[in-house]
Amino acid sequence: MFRRHTFERIDNDRVGAWSAGGANEHWNPEAGSVWLNRAREQWKSNLWINPIPEKYWSYTQSITMIQEIFGQDAMVPMTLEGLSRGMKTLTR
Repeated sequence: MFRRHTFERIDNDRVGAWSAGGANEHWNPEAGSVWLNRAREQWKSNLWINPIPEKYWSYTQSITMIQEIFGQDAMVPMTLEGLSRGMKTLTR
């Protein structure tokens, strides 16, 4: 069962990804998006395996942010079909 409070937590986490000092646990001098961009640049072939069901992705701002950074094709659901789709994306 997927609970609504999970979405609220993820949406609140978006602030931490876009701005310095926005982490929930401690102050970071750089935004999480900076680190995500570094990872994307370091590893050109990448895949974001998302445990949240794909039908909910458009309702979650943090997922939208990650798709903007990595690209929509680089995010797949954590399902067998999603992993197969992701492997096809990586081998293009």
